[in-house]
Amino acid sequence: MPIRNLSSLPIKEEGYAKPSDDVIEEFYIPCIENSTKYFRAVGYFDSTVFLIIGPEIVDFAKRGGRIYVLCSPNITQEDSEAIKKGYTTINKVIHGSIDTALDRMMDEADENYNIKVLATLISCGAMEIKIAELNYLSGERNLYHSKLGIFEDANNNLCSFTGSSNETYAGWAEDGNYESIEVKRSWCSEYEARATKRHQNEFNLLWNGKNNEIETVDFLEAYSRKLLKISESDIDHIDKNKIHRKNKLPKNNEQENIVPVSKKIDNLFMHQKEAIKNWENNNCVGIFKHATGSGKTVTALKVMDSHLKTSSPVLILVPSSLLFKQWQKEIKLEIDSPAILLAGDKNTKWKDTLGDFVSASSSGKRIILATMQTAADPLFIYRMNKAENLCLIADEVHQIGSPKNSTVLSINSKKKLGLSATPERYGDDEGTEKIFNYFEKIIDPVFTIYDALKSDPPRLTQYKYHPHIIHLLPDESEQWKEETNKIRKEIAKTNHNNKPFVLSDRAKMYLIQRSRIAKKSKSKLKVVVEVMKKFYEKTQKWIIYCEDQDQLQSVKEILIGMDIDVISYYSNMEDDKEQVLKYFSNNSTVMVAINCLDEGVDIPSVSHALILASTQNPRQFIQRRGRVLRIYEGKHIAEIHDALVSPVTIEDEPDQLSLVQSELKRALEFSGYAINTDSGMRIKKHMIDLGVDFNRIEENLNGNIE
Repeated sequence: MPIRNLSSLPIKEEGYAKPSDDVIEEFYIPCIENSTKYFRAVGYFDSTVFLIIGPEIVDFAKRGGRIYVLCSPNITQEDSEAIKKGYTTINKVIHGSIDTALDRMMDEADENYNIKVLATLISCGAMEIKIAELNYLSGERNLYHSKLGIFEDANNNLCSFTGSSNETYAGWAEDGNYESIEVKRSWCSEYEARATKRHQNEFNLLWNGKNNEIETVDFLEAYSRKLLKISESDIDHIDKNKIHRKNKLPKNNEQENIVPVSKKIDNLFMHQKEAIKNWENNNCVGIFKHATGSGKTVTALKVMDSHLKTSSPVLILVPSSLLFKQWQKEIKLEIDSPAILLAGDKNTKWKDTLGDFVSASSSGKRIILATMQTAADPLFIYRMNKAENLCLIADEVHQIGSPKNSTVLSINSKKKLGLSATPERYGDDEGTEKIFNYFEKIIDPVFTIYDALKSDPPRLTQYKYHPHIIHLLPDESEQWKEETNKIRKEIAKTNHNNKPFVLSDRAKMYLIQRSRIAKKSKSKLKVVVEVMKKFYEKTQKWIIYCEDQDQLQSVKEILIGMDIDVISYYSNMEDDKEQVLKYFSNNSTVMVAINCLDEGVDIPSVSHALILASTQNPRQFIQRRGRVLRIYEGKHIAEIHDALVSPVTIEDEPDQLSLVQSELKRALEFSGYAINTDSGMRIKKHMIDLGVDFNRIEENLNGNIE
């Protein structure tokens, strides 16, 4: 007998999605064939799954395979109203619902052999079913709707999947409704092993009735006796030739019509249309300065789509691997039949093909997607300068002004479009000048965070801002004074009268060292405990921004001690970053991160953020705010918590004046757009108490910072 091992299967790391993937043939059947146990928690269950599984399910049972199914009954609106009014009980409704389903199955058994297969599997013990119901008293139709499956083989390897597929024809069939699943494999990495173990524990809690929110009910013996009447005497008597892999849905299950998904580029908002028109009127050169969530990428894709119709090439430049992958997905969704040449992020074939790809003799919808790092290669620039009628699009255009990336600005392009909420480079006038020399100007309309929050429909989620004012510990205050004295001495030594002010490299180093004292203050760990105790709920998704590995680890230990599910995300992590982000997207958990999450990450389901460390660069805290303001179904208000370091008094700690000014500048920006206006009043009162001129700080705030 061959050894059946899940780890030998070519299971896709990225999961499966219909209609591009045949989920049954590529995933479900191979896993069934290589498993000894199958655990499934579904929203609803119907025998129609066996219309498409085929004989493999019988072979699975014959070799001793066991299936454990946790599902919910079908409760109608009328049933719900009857429960509310006290005419019946939830248990009576549940058992009545199951009885009805079983009666229907028995009536159809003679015409549909697959139902007999299901009945046989249950009767012989190969399949065990339990019913899950939410512990509610209101009678609302709150069915248990988890979508979790786990395959287990003889070596205890686990393959878990989560997503939108149910054990029904519409859930699994190739021609059923569009569905997708995310997959985790215990043998691939520590991260995926933890995920599969967590899924297994979640199922076991439900199965054993230990979830306080969900009551688990055994499948009554009476139901098994009823099924016995239509089942075969044992599994060996099942005629696999009579099993149909596909069939039409039962009469009482009407499959929903599949509605084609319209493209986002065909449904632009007014500010997007106006921006494109004004960009074209400026000879197709300029920058879109649009806030997070405003659809910058979609606007650029519309520009790209129009240009590609001339059979001329498009070059897209991105600063990071994450954005590189996101653009690939968006292009495939919005552009019909594109030819995409990838350059960067481990893609090196461009060196041999780029010249021919951009030549005038080539045609079709040609798109070059490149990282800015690769595009700065002299060979890349040389080959791109052979292109005719090129359209260049730079995402996060502020990044292109850096000394390393700015060589890309020597690429000749007839059409040039930059995208950024904050195109100006903080503290780098020279880099900013390079950007505007190439892209000329910002195209009207500028779309600010205020516009995004107030537009109809809103482009961002309304948010509450919660500042938490803390103070440096005594030893940290002393360190701050020492570093301040070093900075003063260095500035005095390197700057003299009648000479322009210059900040030496040593002075810059002292400034960085001093700023880290505030960012890593141990007082912030108390904020973590207080905030999570008061505000955290297990159904929420949080990001906590940390300064470095030490702080991240300390925060992680606190959260683990509070029995909070936590994952880490930082630049040099061992786990696959993309897999970690997928896990975070699909689970209610807390992510502790260092500043690599600031740019290029789109996880709209994030609802809460706690900022422990932040630079003075407005772009950073603007991007962090943007992470939690994305529109997401069911997310009505986002919450931002901010640990602000402030001296007790300016008189006693005058060296911390610059610190409190930078901290309060961020606080005023955040509170200015928050729906809880009291947060801004609290900040201003605190500034008055300290003797800080908040009007002066407000004047320095850029009202169009996004």
